[in-house]
Amino acid sequence: MIVREVIIMEEAKDPLDALFVEKDQVSNELLRDLLVGFVQLTNDGLIIAKPEFTSLSNRKKILVILLAKKVLKLKMEFDEATAGTEIIKVTGLTRGSVYPMLRQLEGERLVASKDGKYWVPNFALGSVKELFSR
Repeated sequence: MIVREVIIMEEAKDPLDALFVEKDQVSNELLRDLLVGFVQLTNDGLIIAKPEFTSLSNRKKILVILLAKKVLKLKMEFDEATAGTEIIKVTGLTRGSVYPMLRQLEGERLVASKDGKYWVPNFALGSVKELFSR
């Protein structure tokens, strides 16, 4: 009789359980999918642009760099917050292109900032994915 009750309980799992995943699974897969075609990362924190990176709009280039910094933080505990000057150095974009775009991205809540450093908040990853799918 006890065996039968255990089997019945296993079959009656909550259907909402299908919505649950490991904490970092979704964001890690999303980050990989967004970045794999555009950059490579080294163990010492260097972001290397692939040839496909050059075909991106300035807006997407900035987001790719900020997302790459997020990966470096997750995997190697580098600082995620990135100064505009570092974005300029990695992308080759001008100051006159980077800072207005950062302000625009911040206004759209795709980027957050504090003390002159920028990052993509976790809550914005879905919106960034949507932007890249257009």
